Amino acid sequence: DVSDGTYRGPDLFWESHGYLGLCTAPLALVALWSDRRRAVWALGALGLLGILFALGPATPVYRVAFAVLPGIKSFRFPQRFLFVACGALAVLAGLGLTRAGRWWSGRRAAGTSRITALHLGGAVVALTAIDLALTQPRQNPLDDAGAWLSPPAAVRALAREPVGRVYSMESSAVHQRAYRLARGWSDLEPYRVARELIQPNANLYWSLP
Repeated sequence: DVSDGTYRGPDLFWESHGYLGLCTAPLALVALWSDRRRAVWALGALGLLGILFALGPATPVYRVAFAVLPGIKSFRFPQRFLFVACGALAVLAGLGLTRAGRWWSGRRAAGTSRITALHLGGAVVALTAIDLALTQPRQNPLDDAGAWLSPPAAVRALAREPVGRVYSMESSAVHQRAYRLARGWSDLEPYRVARELIQPNANLYWSLP
């Protein structure tokens, strides 16, 4: 888990991490198994392709696409195709939940259950919300937006005494030190300190030369 500094891997965790909740994948499989519409199978193919692309050079698929498809060489992180995979899975899960609700309504009409499809859908949505609420704040910590959107101390100092051009020295080392001090990003205080320096691409946001 990168949030507590225990992740060990050659890649960037936040580029390779995607989580949609425990119920999403099973419901997506329900849709693929029970719904024969072309749109459903197209979503399934899109999700599978997104996962294969996200795996990058670990499979031949991305290598072939990298060599053949125009523009693919411009992508920095193939893992960002997780966006496509997660989007397809989320839509499929919604369709699967609808199919499960209709099936359950048929059972209830036969007098086998007093639980309605609305109860079933509400329970699944509530379970997913609780699951994400428990697991995701570690990966996406919340903090005061105003503190992060205000000009850093270094930028304020430069505004008082204009200079020629600005260069961010050892910015990667500064970030890595903040990561080590925070032991991940459960503690944001080292990052608050680091942001007071000139960060890479800060010129784009603060109009520095």
